[in-house]
Amino acid sequence: MFYRFLNFTIDIERRELRRDGELVPIAHKAQSVLHYLVENRDRMVEKSELLDHFWSREVSEAALQTTISVIRKAFGAEGKSIIKTYHGRGFRFVPELAVEQVLSTAEEGPEPSARERRTVSVLSARVTLTHADDASVRSFLSTARALVDDEHGQPLRMLLDGFTAVFGLDSQSDDSARSAATCAWKLIEASSAADADWSAARIGLGLSSGQIEWLGAGGSDDWTPPDTVERIAARLAEQAQDRQVLIDSAVRFQLGDDAQVSESEDHFVLLSMPTPRAGIPLRWGEGSRPFVGRSAELALLNASLDNAEARVGQAVVLSGPAGIGKTRVVREFLANVEPGRFNSVVVHCLPRLVDTPSAIIRRLCRALLAQGVEAEFEDAVDSALFAQLMDENARPAPILEVVSDHVKRKRIRAIVAGLVERASALKPLILVFEDVHWIDSTSRSHLEA
Repeated sequence: MFYRFLNFTIDIERRELRRDGELVPIAHKAQSVLHYLVENRDRMVEKSELLDHFWSREVSEAALQTTISVIRKAFGAEGKSIIKTYHGRGFRFVPELAVEQVLSTAEEGPEPSARERRTVSVLSARVTLTHADDASVRSFLSTARALVDDEHGQPLRMLLDGFTAVFGLDSQSDDSARSAATCAWKLIEASSAADADWSAARIGLGLSSGQIEWLGAGGSDDWTPPDTVERIAARLAEQAQDRQVLIDSAVRFQLGDDAQVSESEDHFVLLSMPTPRAGIPLRWGEGSRPFVGRSAELALLNASLDNAEARVGQAVVLSGPAGIGKTRVVREFLANVEPGRFNSVVVHCLPRLVDTPSAIIRRLCRALLAQGVEAEFEDAVDSALFAQLMDENARPAPILEVVSDHVKRKRIRAIVAGLVERASALKPLILVFEDVHWIDSTSRSHLEA
């Protein structure tokens, strides 16, 4: 999308401002505010709306004034006439614009950039069966399909010499890289069993993690070529030796220190099945090992209970490198909370959901609703907004077409805040967000509001 006025051009997609074709440097925040003013050029945008949209509650109006000054400076002498000030109220983008929209295809429809992207992991298997009889093939495929299903994966493609499967699309899926690695390791173990019909087969496995376009629960009727993630996984599977699992750096990063690996020139070799780590709900039922130390952290958390019981809201952040015991501290803390005195809800932020809007807030709302807390709505708009929040694949209700994005954000935040307040009124509420570094930006804005 291009906006042209005077001798300026604003390129929305590339986030560029040009004057007579020359790029004009402008800070990221100022660029975002400028785009917002342009998109709402038919009205005055209030200061409070801009502050609410682009800054946290703690930021003063001075930050907005500075950003407006940066925008005007980018336009040079015409800056004040381009961005009009309504003293004490807000700002408006004044010039008439020529709008140009460049479509990626001749067909109408949503541009690919508007589609949601999800972080997934792809398992690629390359198999050579020594005795390629039908029984051996069926036995191998049956075992592979069962293991993929166990880890909440989905078959992607059936090939002449193997298959590919994707992990991270299912709502029940945990960490996609860990699920894929666990499936791969179990497949290697199953293939080594002496009684397997295909124990003599040669099997090489490859794992890659990255982002793909999410086409929705129904998928697409069109043929789709393999994307980068699948191609990398396939290349690694071809390079793998018999009974070997090769992983790329993205999978290695997500596994952290919870799986043994050896490093090669452009990949890693998986040497053990990964163990659960923070972010995987399974670990809350782990067998207990002796818990020592961390007395200062537990004392801090226990001291916060008195404030919670007095209905004083607060936030406590446990930070540190992976594997130092943050999750165990929280688990021990919750285990020692007096039964019936507090209500606790644990929400896990997962890598596969980092680009899914409102994923974590949706999980929070579902947990509270499951406990019998009721959402309250002022009108049909509120009801439609909440329905859309709870069903990520739902189409927006017609009643929402006339509601601005700013109003939608304010009202849905109010609905969620009301839900939490009603839960707190029943009993002091402890909310735990695990692995918050994986939280999606929309859910983060709810927590920061």
